[in-house]
Amino acid sequence: MGFTPIPDHQTIEAHFKSINVYEVTGINCSDASVDWHNELLRKNDNFSFSLGVSVNSICQKLIGDDYADDEDQWRADTKSTPPYLVVVTWLSESHECKEGYWKIEGDKLLTYNCFSNAKLELFKREKDIVHPFVGSLISSLSSVTRTVNCRPVSREVYADTNNYRHLKDVSVNLNATGSCSYSISTDDMSAIINLAMDSYNRYPPKVGRFFYLGMQEDDSFKKFRYYFLVLEVLVHHVYKSLKGGSEIKCIPGNLSSVLDCRYSEAKNLLDRFLWCAFLAWRDIEDVDIFSFKQLKKTRDNLSHGEDVNEKKLPIEEATSLIYKLVK
Repeated sequence: MGFTPIPDHQTIEAHFKSINVYEVTGINCSDASVDWHNELLRKNDNFSFSLGVSVNSICQKLIGDDYADDEDQWRADTKSTPPYLVVVTWLSESHECKEGYWKIEGDKLLTYNCFSNAKLELFKREKDIVHPFVGSLISSLSSVTRTVNCRPVSREVYADTNNYRHLKDVSVNLNATGSCSYSISTDDMSAIINLAMDSYNRYPPKVGRFFYLGMQEDDSFKKFRYYFLVLEVLVHHVYKSLKGGSEIKCIPGNLSSVLDCRYSEAKNLLDRFLWCAFLAWRDIEDVDIFSFKQLKKTRDNLSHGEDVNEKKLPIEEATSLIYKLVK
């Protein structure tokens, strides 16, 4: 790719910034001039922003440079239309790099993944500062009868070095998926189809629909929510269909340490899961109960706005438990 090692004793010091461009829908700026962004420009200690009809004009005011070489082509590529909201965020402290790979192109300096910590810190800053601001702006622009929204269109991260050269830290990410197949006979396939039809007829349509949506979803948070919805629907459906459960007046001995209520009083999802495990799901083991508790804890943390690591979402655990319960 043309990168060469950074020379020994060479230190690159850079101040990082990010530019987030949003398409604002629900407001009309057909009468706005190119200078609209001058009146709407705001700056504070953490970020600066403005709205307008031209991304390049906004960025000239915010950072002193164009955002796109050809703005008309950029609009076509991003399938976006004015007005735009442009937010510039920066890190107050500079970051240094003393080793790695770089490439000089004219007045620009390219480094290869030398400032990953700076970019992570900048992303966190956006999450803590920019996202709440955009939410506040949209809620202020919207009303009961008028809905305004912001669609993320583009994001760029760049830096200025201590010798006034523009720097961009690049990296290549590769994603791949794999699968393996196994041989199955016609008789076995026929039996599996019969099981599938049995599950289809036995459970509410939401079970299959939510599972299908989870399979098609690329966003990990949404995928996990869909799969947990499958478990939630399964638990409530099986609990309500239990026969003879209403006649149980006391908690069985082997469940007394984990159940906090009688059958007729079970309203909590976990309690209902435990009753289903005792009365219906004979193959459920302690590890499955522990897994469900962890899944529910993760769902609760997401619902309550707690920080959840996207890479550690228990998606495989959720699907494994679903496979076990529907059989």
